[in-house]
Amino acid sequence: MGFLVALDRGHVGGTGGRAGAEYGPLKEDRLTREYMAATEDALRDRGYEVIVYSDGPYKHRQQRAAAIRADVYVACHVNSGHRTDEDLDFGAVFHDARSTMGAELAESIRQELLHLPALVATGGAVAMGVKADGQPWQRNVLSTISLCYDRHPIGICYEPGMIDYPAHAPLWTPEGLLQVGEALANGIAAYLER
Repeated sequence: MGFLVALDRGHVGGTGGRAGAEYGPLKEDRLTREYMAATEDALRDRGYEVIVYSDGPYKHRQQRAAAIRADVYVACHVNSGHRTDEDLDFGAVFHDARSTMGAELAESIRQELLHLPALVATGGAVAMGVKADGQPWQRNVLSTISLCYDRHPIGICYEPGMIDYPAHAPLWTPEGLLQVGEALANGIAAYLER
């Protein structure tokens, strides 16, 4: 196929950002490592080349992906901040609001997330554009993909569920992490192979 995908393991390797999410024994860096392995395996099985970044500031990771002309760049995370008073408990695929191709890629991945029972039961998944002049959380998300829009690479930030939402606990089991990783790989492939 000749496609090249860069996977960025967020919150590890001196990103310059905040610490990763934690909830009891669950730690974002471990969860992303597990689902990224499933994504990498599934993409390699399709004949893709996959590069994994886990060192340096987010900006440098994006620049490295651009230098090797990656087709897709995925900032891999999990979300946190579950609140019982708001209906914000969903998986999310964020893209730069300026990016038409990012929106299409995010939607392709969102469609795959809708196959995961824990998300179907709790609000599904969204594909959402973020802006530099948006709310503080949007600026944080955008910093992970700000150099990747409508060019090599197309960037998205993948946050498949809430680490601190009990209804999403099935996502963080070994089987759930495999499904989360495969959903990402299937969404990327559906977009690139269309």
